[in-house]
Amino acid sequence: MAYRKMKDYDNEIAILDEAIERLTKDNEPPMKFKERRERAIALKQKQQRK
Repeated sequence: MAYRKMKDYDNEIAILDEAIERLTKDNEPPMKFKERRERAIALKQKQQRK
C-alpha cells in the first residue's frame, strides 16, 4: 500500500507478484492480491498515457 501512495507502481507490482508466487506454492493465492495487481497495472498504464 505504501508503494501505491507513492505512485510507485513498478515496485507495487513486483511485491504483489512475489506474494502471489509464495502463496501459490501451497494453494490458490487470495483474490485480493490478484485484484490489487490488476489495479496497479491499470494505474501504471494510465500514468504512462499522461
